[in-house]
Amino acid sequence: MLVRTVRYDQIKVGLKKSEDGFEDALIKILKSAKRGLSVREVQHRLGPLAEGVSVKRALKKLSTDAKAVRLDGSTYAIAPKSFAKKVSKQRPAKEGGSRRRPQGDSRSRRSGGGKPQGRSKAEMLPGIRAGERNATKLLDQLSSGLGIDTAFSEEAISIAEAARSPKRVPADYRDMRDIPLVTIDGADAKDFDDAVYARAEGGDIILLVAIADVSHYVQEGSALDIEARDRGSSVYLPGRVYPMLPEALSNDVCSLKPRVNRRCAWVEIRFNGKGQRTWYDVGFGVMRSKARLTYTQVTKYFEDSRRRKGIPDEVTDSLRTLRRLWKRLNRMRMRRGTLDIELSDNQIVISDDGSRVAGVEARPRLEAHQLVEECMLAANETVADFFVTSRAPIVNRRHDSPDDEKLRDVGRLAEALDPSSPRYFGVPNLENIGELLLHFKGRPEYRVVATMVLRAMAKATYDVESEGHYGIGAGKYAHFTSPIRRYADLAVHRGLRDLVQDKQPRGLRKRMNRSMRDAAEWANSGEERAVKAERTAQRLLSALSMEDRVGEVFDAIITDIKSYGCFVALLDPPVDALMGIWNLNGDHYTLDEEAYALVGRRTGHRLQVGDVLPVRCIEVRVEEGKVGVAPAEE
Repeated sequence: MLVRTVRYDQIKVGLKKSEDGFEDALIKILKSAKRGLSVREVQHRLGPLAEGVSVKRALKKLSTDAKAVRLDGSTYAIAPKSFAKKVSKQRPAKEGGSRRRPQGDSRSRRSGGGKPQGRSKAEMLPGIRAGERNATKLLDQLSSGLGIDTAFSEEAISIAEAARSPKRVPADYRDMRDIPLVTIDGADAKDFDDAVYARAEGGDIILLVAIADVSHYVQEGSALDIEARDRGSSVYLPGRVYPMLPEALSNDVCSLKPRVNRRCAWVEIRFNGKGQRTWYDVGFGVMRSKARLTYTQVTKYFEDSRRRKGIPDEVTDSLRTLRRLWKRLNRMRMRRGTLDIELSDNQIVISDDGSRVAGVEARPRLEAHQLVEECMLAANETVADFFVTSRAPIVNRRHDSPDDEKLRDVGRLAEALDPSSPRYFGVPNLENIGELLLHFKGRPEYRVVATMVLRAMAKATYDVESEGHYGIGAGKYAHFTSPIRRYADLAVHRGLRDLVQDKQPRGLRKRMNRSMRDAAEWANSGEERAVKAERTAQRLLSALSMEDRVGEVFDAIITDIKSYGCFVALLDPPVDALMGIWNLNGDHYTLDEEAYALVGRRTGHRLQVGDVLPVRCIEVRVEEGKVGVAPAEE
């Protein structure tokens, strides 16, 4: 993102030299750099020539005289010749005068002029040092910069390490050790906080969801609790986890490992043939998982029952029943209205030695993923109903209705992409949005529509006050199924324990209300920090993975249009990039907001959301997590 450009032969400056050749060496270093250099890097490359002269002042002189390009407050580079030929240098006119916009400038007539939005000051990612290219060190710097790598206190670690699994089943706990419960997680998972089991009774199916009982070990107000609430959530970065609780709990005593006793909270629900809940019960117990299964393993078994490697005989009936239940529950949710968006998450693969990004892959959404998701949704909704029925406060997962105008934008986008798509008068509802997603399913444009639907949604938060969860069409919803990694779930477990006790202490509701309000605040703060870290790491390492691929051509789909360019998603590898308007040669492009397109003023050439086109990677800025592309030459 160059702020201004000059030709090499225009670099004639009168800098004070410490030695002969200083000026030439300085210009040569900037010209040969593949990216912007910091003052320190330039000084290092100058070596003895930098003695007795201020390199920073020299660089500022170059920048002020428009002899170099200043990328941000401390990083400098010179524009390449190829770019300089296309854009003539423009100097600000005197007050009251005028100045002609260079071809390729990002300010369209609609943007109102001013500073080009896509070419603002460069911003390095938090904590990242310029020039660092080791993947492990970059993650270390990012984690430190965001403050998510804080060590646990000695007291908290001591409490966690003293925790023990139950050898016997306490009198007030349900004995669930013989029930063939299993965990189903990713192959790289280390903390297992949910297990599932299902059995058929006539035409009904009974689902049992067991969740790690973290509340037994993390007493409210203890050192462990203080550590957990300060974090609010575990943070998952590529190849590493910053847990909410010490590993002695998160990866051991609380984790539902196979063939060992574990305390758990449980929800048992009966569903009829239509997937409707007809009865439920909740409580605490001791379980013993029969197997640690993976999503891939279970999906392969569903595809071919002979592929049973690692799946014990005692759990196969339950798995088949769980699959039947998943389809019932999914149909029921679709009927009542819900968002079912099928977008794959991107997985960053770090090399074995941790030095580089080995690849960026789209993580497939398998049948087993969807099965577990349905079971967790059912458990969360049921626990929320139990609290409401008990007239007790709870940390709700709140998801308000989206802005009407944003929903209308979804309909307008769909019509621009395909005039034959379903059309709606007024504001599309959940059912309408589902129809639009179904219309584009299996097509490249699906990703564009699904992404805009997600952007239209209100932000989900934790709150003791809530009118329901818009996205899943639930009137009552809370997070209950991940207490190892989310503080909101831990708070719900504590409330559940209070409610199921035979004798509830006086003033319980008042105390619970205060506790739940505090927990919602801590959970929101922790979630915000975790989301920022995970998204920033994704940008950072995705950019790093592309650094050696500058010059290569990729197929990409345009996912969004702005006055300053097009956001695109490379199809393989799945990396996001920006195609700046300054890289669109041969014409001046303006934004057509109604058509979601950039239109060439002279040629009429259009770049529209949903278009698939070949692009060439022309720039990578790892420190900013940015990848720049341009249309590939035909």
